[in-house]
Amino acid sequence: MGLSLIESIVHHKRMYKVALITGASAGIGKVFAEILSKRGIEKLILVARRLERLEELKAELYNEGFKGELVALSCDLRVDEERVKLREAVDKKGITVDLLVNNAGFGYVGKFLADEPVNQREMIATNCIAPLHLAQLFLPQMRQSGHGAIINVASIAAYPPLPFMATYGATKAFLLNWSVALNHELKGRGIKVLALCPGPTESDFHLVAGVQNKIDVIKAMTAKPVVIAALDGLEYGRAVVVPGLINQVLVWLTRFLPKSALAWIGEKLLVSRVTLERR
Repeated sequence: MGLSLIESIVHHKRMYKVALITGASAGIGKVFAEILSKRGIEKLILVARRLERLEELKAELYNEGFKGELVALSCDLRVDEERVKLREAVDKKGITVDLLVNNAGFGYVGKFLADEPVNQREMIATNCIAPLHLAQLFLPQMRQSGHGAIINVASIAAYPPLPFMATYGATKAFLLNWSVALNHELKGRGIKVLALCPGPTESDFHLVAGVQNKIDVIKAMTAKPVVIAALDGLEYGRAVVVPGLINQVLVWLTRFLPKSALAWIGEKLLVSRVTLERR
């Protein structure tokens, strides 16, 4: 006999026992922690560079009634050795991760040659190499247990070429295509991989990207429906989730325009940011 609707919802909320979330100190990562703490997760490993903000989040979650275990770990995901130490720290606590949320990432709005070269390389390290390396570190345990999932936070910026956000868009395109391919590789092993592709979302992204004002080409979503869409999509076996109707329409339109046209549109949308913020 099939599960009732209520039983299905409960099952959905208790699918995973231990989640590791990178970039958990703010934005989408913080909301992942907040929502998972209410969905029956037993342990949350919160990862970011700013340990003090993770400790604040731990206090918030405990104050809101979370009864499980919260672990805050500082890690500079740009550095190979730091990622290895992160895995070692998890092992020392005897924790087996079955949900990895690769959320940490940052972008830059401006001319490619105007940015410091090291910033572009660190963007690739954070947005691409870190998720790949963490998957290599945590997937073997998932494969052994026959259960697990990875959520990679990409972006609708993965779909068109984006002048003035060239490297950022390319890193998100990598995440999107890598996630879909990896999800196919792991079919039948009890492991799911999902690419979450939000549009503009309320966060500190614009500050990290180096612009004073938010990038408001389209209205930003709050992080909560973005995270809920990702977790629901994971439950239903989707490989890609694009939250929000407007974002879905924009992604759909990219199928019908050549790359050169998409790059021209992207330039027109972002050139004012470069002109105003980076003369």
